[in-house]
Amino acid sequence: MRTRSFLLALFAPLALALAACDGGGDGTGAATEGGEYIAALLSPNGPEGAAMLELTGTGVEEVTAASATLFRQPVTGGQRLMLIRDAPGRVEFRVRMAAGSAPPTVRVVQVVDGDDNVRASTDGYEVTFTRTRGDR
Repeated sequence: MRTRSFLLALFAPLALALAACDGGGDGTGAATEGGEYIAALLSPNGPEGAAMLELTGTGVEEVTAASATLFRQPVTGGQRLMLIRDAPGRVEFRVRMAAGSAPPTVRVVQVVDGDDNVRASTDGYEVTFTRTRGDR
């Protein structure tokens, strides 16, 4: 398996190229109470090595990741996230929302499989939000 530096080298030019793009989105999230959520990339292809996502909307106070290295880049109306896992698996992160704010809209920009190959399409991918136990 290639190293994380390879993935960073792969994603960095894409992140810079996409920085000027304006993003729409088709994310999910029905809760509207604020608080902390676990966001998970649902993959039609199994374990993934990395993902680039774009979050848009208001009320995002903090984004963290425990099982992946997280890189962030501000964009108009939100931020782009690059999550790189050490070993293939489920791509997850946490989002803390301001009171009264729904989870952000998420657009899947790019996904890399467990063998460090860029997926040809992001069709079939989605991000779901689940409230953490402390916020129920």
